[in-house]
Amino acid sequence: MTSRQMLTVMGISGFLYVVLAALASHALVPLLTPLQMNWLQTGLLLHIVHTLVIGIVAVLELIYPNIFLRISGLCFTLGILCFCGSLYVLSLTSWPVFPLITPLGGIIFMLGWLSLLTAALKMSVQKKEKELSGA
Repeated sequence: MTSRQMLTVMGISGFLYVVLAALASHALVPLLTPLQMNWLQTGLLLHIVHTLVIGIVAVLELIYPNIFLRISGLCFTLGILCFCGSLYVLSLTSWPVFPLITPLGGIIFMLGWLSLLTAALKMSVQKKEKELSGA
């Protein structure tokens, strides 16, 4: 994903987070069981954290263009869709298919973090190579 795409996703994702959080705290509290509310809250927490991280990755990608940062942004976006989305649907419908998608979303989140780590390590190596070459 490009920085522009990541910032676009961040705007959409942040908007959806606010809508879902407001819905959860006002309209859904009397309708959901404690377990369903827990699923919803877990989805919301990881949704906002990864939305903010997408913004950070977008800015980093502008400063340090790097394929691993682009992959990281894509993984965080897909992770929000799979992990958080499946928890939202599970909490609202209890449809048993979605628990199979949630772990996939978690794995995609992990891949995003590993990609971000790889980008950071690559930046470090590039800096040392510049220092050694005298540039």
